[in-house]
Amino acid sequence: MIVYSAVARGQVLLVDCQCANTEDQNYREVIQSILPNMPAGSGTADRKTTYDAKNTRFHTLLHEGVLYVAVAELESGYGIPYKFLSEVRRRFTSTSLLVRSANADPFAFTREFQPVLNQLMTDVMKGNVFADLTHQIEDVKNVMNDTIEKVITRGENLDELLKNTQNLEIEGFTFNKRARAVRNKFWWENFKLWVVLIGVILAIVLLLVLYFTCLIPIKPSC
Repeated sequence: MIVYSAVARGQVLLVDCQCANTEDQNYREVIQSILPNMPAGSGTADRKTTYDAKNTRFHTLLHEGVLYVAVAELESGYGIPYKFLSEVRRRFTSTSLLVRSANADPFAFTREFQPVLNQLMTDVMKGNVFADLTHQIEDVKNVMNDTIEKVITRGENLDELLKNTQNLEIEGFTFNKRARAVRNKFWWENFKLWVVLIGVILAIVLLLVLYFTCLIPIKPSC
């Protein structure tokens, strides 16, 4: 279980909470003594560190310059304490406390945030670990499933559209082929018509030439 938890910024301990049955252990003094040696940072990426003590482990999570601390019994392992710290960080950063912590005095957030730490530590003891976080994960999963279904549906629509487009391309190709065949047919028909017409005209001209040149004695004056 989690026997002690705290939130600090730099060397300032902003809030802490300790289990009632561990009052003989002065974890607060231990944390205050090691704060000057803790790594500093302002990045958004989580920096996790674990320190082994005699019967406990000190787990820390550094995020945006704020240090979250959980002291847990050895049998708690590593997963539960870091899930606990992640939930503490989420609760802390979802309020104005993160901004106010830059200039806050020691234990300035005891009244506001100690009940949150106490409730989370109690949840760990009861085995009801981060029900809110579980619900959030389920919500995210549901949103992802809906998104995947929409993507699949959209993919099916795109496939149908692509199929229709391909069909239109095939029909267009067939239409163009038939149009060229019809055009060629009419061209040959016109060509033959012009050949016949020219032949008739040439025959008439030839007859006129023969008539007027008396090459054929059909004219009375010849």
